[in-house]
Amino acid sequence: MTSSVDATSRFPNPSDSILIALARSAVESVHGETPSWPALDLNDPAQREFGDYELLEELGRGGMGVVYRARQRSLDRDVAIKFIASGISDECAVARFLDEARAAARLVHPNIVPVHEVGSVGGLHYFSMPLVKGQSLAARLEQAPMATEDLLSLMLKLTESIDYAHRLGLLHLDLKPANVLLDGRGEPLIADFGLARHMDARGGVDAQEVSGTPSFMAPEQIMIKQYRLTVATDIYGLGAILYRGLTGHSPHG
Repeated sequence: MTSSVDATSRFPNPSDSILIALARSAVESVHGETPSWPALDLNDPAQREFGDYELLEELGRGGMGVVYRARQRSLDRDVAIKFIASGISDECAVARFLDEARAAARLVHPNIVPVHEVGSVGGLHYFSMPLVKGQSLAARLEQAPMATEDLLSLMLKLTESIDYAHRLGLLHLDLKPANVLLDGRGEPLIADFGLARHMDARGGVDAQEVSGTPSFMAPEQIMIKQYRLTVATDIYGLGAILYRGLTGHSPHG
């Protein structure tokens, strides 16, 4: 006999989670400043709940949000889930985020971390990705310089994967060593395509806000409304990664 209970009833409603209330309170209290993100007490079972996901460990955070290791109950797998704080009350920003993250979910490349799921609940938007067991290129370069031959081999893989994304019409726009993950075999994987922008018919996008990481961003990402973001913006980011690997510091200090 087929059960009449749908899958969503097996898990708590994400909109009822404590995370939603904490995030909205933290983000809406900053009044135009860089959004903050609440520090969850993951020893509290209630704060670990987010629908199908159980948050297990904070992996990293930045101005735009935070990444957790989480258990996706329905598929019995560990994932990385990223919550985006920026634009939580801006309906246009939410719609753009969802459209572009869904486009990123179509990327299938051995050197790109795929996007599993994209969603928005109670004004809090997120996407989930595979959990890569390894370290970031940023952490690897902090340990010791890479041999030039190894660095160039890695960069060739990154440039090929970014070219693949460009041919599908997507710009990454936040290329930096922290967004390059090295798996257990040392293979590079570009992460955070959930924040990618889809190029228009003229081969670029208009920037309405400063976005990216200052130490690695191209000049046009700072001088918004003066220049468009194009393929050249990502190429600058790749060059900035190479510069960091060769010199030990970013091009902008």
